[in-house]
Amino acid sequence: MACSKLFSGYLPELIDEIIQYFRNDISTLHSCILVNRLWCRSAISLLWEDPFSLIHVQNFRFVEIYLRNLNEDDKAKLNEYGINNNLLLLSSTLFNYPSFIKRLNTHKVGHSIENWLSTLMDNNYDKRRKAAKLVYRLLFKMFIENEGSLYSFEVKMHTISDYKYFNDTMELTLQNPNFTCNIRNLIFYIFIMYGCRNLFPSTNILPFLKFLHSNCNSITSFYFGIFKFEAEIFNQFNVLESIHIIYCKSLNSQFVQQMVSVIIPFKLKTLIISEILQVESLQLLLQRFGNDLENFGFNSCDYDFSNKELIQNNINLTLSLIENIKQNLNYLSIEIDFFVHSLNYNTICSIVLQNLGQILPSKLEFLRLGLKIGQNDLKIFLENSKNTFINRLFIRNMYYDINEDILSCIKEFIMKKKRVKYLAIYNIYQDLIDLKGEI
Repeated sequence: MACSKLFSGYLPELIDEIIQYFRNDISTLHSCILVNRLWCRSAISLLWEDPFSLIHVQNFRFVEIYLRNLNEDDKAKLNEYGINNNLLLLSSTLFNYPSFIKRLNTHKVGHSIENWLSTLMDNNYDKRRKAAKLVYRLLFKMFIENEGSLYSFEVKMHTISDYKYFNDTMELTLQNPNFTCNIRNLIFYIFIMYGCRNLFPSTNILPFLKFLHSNCNSITSFYFGIFKFEAEIFNQFNVLESIHIIYCKSLNSQFVQQMVSVIIPFKLKTLIISEILQVESLQLLLQRFGNDLENFGFNSCDYDFSNKELIQNNINLTLSLIENIKQNLNYLSIEIDFFVHSLNYNTICSIVLQNLGQILPSKLEFLRLGLKIGQNDLKIFLENSKNTFINRLFIRNMYYDINEDILSCIKEFIMKKKRVKYLAIYNIYQDLIDLKGEI
């Protein structure tokens, strides 16, 4: 196939297909830029699909490069806030960088802008906040005007600024359907922190979803955290294949009823919860979607560990859920943060470890355990899970006791028997440098 394309004169298409394999290899993409013009064009388009997520970026100059494409009126608006960097005076760039945008994470956009401004402006908080809001809006405007088309859109709200940025730019998005018409992965994660509760009702999430179902028929995956679920809206996403629920605080009986009433045949592939539902609601959810679940997680840091009956009920529900969905289970995360010296906290960790191993599937891609892990409990877990191969195991030990030697269990049951491909251990109260020579 590659040879036929080469001899048919499709060299640019062939080069583009090859460079796609380097999508996540940033250093190689930078090297490709230096080969020739054709390679450069293909590599640049990949590097600028989502520059806000490049974790190695330190100076955030890509924001500055974007802003060079602004018209003179918009540059004048920035100048009012003292942003008169000489580089912005350049009126042209080698490439139309805004047109390459494919993935946006609203929180990362705001974070990048704020970090960039911190290098240009003084510590006047109010002035810098207003400047950040302006730059945020100008970037969205630029992406739209340069005919950018999103493939993945992540709305993540962690701070008051995130809420304000989102509300301020949604008007632009709603007025320009071409910007979002090709979205395939839609992610909503909304953390309602103190100070943001009054902002949440005014956030344009439901109008935005209604807009999408009228203008976008390509969404196949939907991820969300805190959210109000309306079956009427989701019935309009005709090609929706999967939904992923991640720490959704609104996961109550009304939410579940709306979800199971959706007509289109989607799959619930991820369920990560921070609190146990009412038993009836959980059962209803599993009856409809249990066979499709691939990823399950339970994380709690605010349980009432003084109520032993509640603890036991929640443990039983969680373990039953894992056993019921293990046929398709690939990713499992269990993490419970609490005051580690609580007697009941120690009890719940022991019960989980002693009863988890025997209900695991024969293979797991990823297992994360964030608990107090004692030597005896870990030994029981590893003995019970001897028939399970784990590709990646992450142990986050919430409590360190010099008398609890978990390393000997690791060496005996994991390293010698080669039951885990990748292993990571994080001891909260001990540095792994102390184990040098043991591993």
